[in-house]
Amino acid sequence: MPNDTNNARRCQGITSQGKRCEKIVGPAQTLCFLHDPTRASERSELAAKAAKARHASPCDEIVEIRQEMKSLADLVRQKKVTVGVGSVVNQILGNMLRTFEQQRRQKEFDDLERRLEEVERRYARRHNAQEENDYSFGSGRWVR
Repeated sequence: MPNDTNNARRCQGITSQGKRCEKIVGPAQTLCFLHDPTRASERSELAAKAAKARHASPCDEIVEIRQEMKSLADLVRQKKVTVGVGSVVNQILGNMLRTFEQQRRQKEFDDLERRLEEVERRYARRHNAQEENDYSFGSGRWVR
């Protein structure tokens, strides 16, 4: 049985290192998304979104991801994006949303840990101060 990757069409673009791009393209394409000059504006938009996302608050990012998921669902319904691609992108976006929840839990845990350490320090300080003021005498205790 022949290997499908040998028959697959590769992008005709050249990478920044001077090598031929290894991305597989569809039968009607000669260039991948990264090398297709007709998709330069799309790449520019995505780069701008990425730059904004790096500086946005987590709440803004969550809203943006949810909007992206909704628009992706519309594109799948309109058959502008295949169900397979839509499903994979949706899974990736869903994973991104779950990272926000994980980050929130980690911050909450770190805060609780910090607060517990402070309570333990105060308790130890009070307990140590109390021991310094107590004097054992026979079967009783004298407190200064």
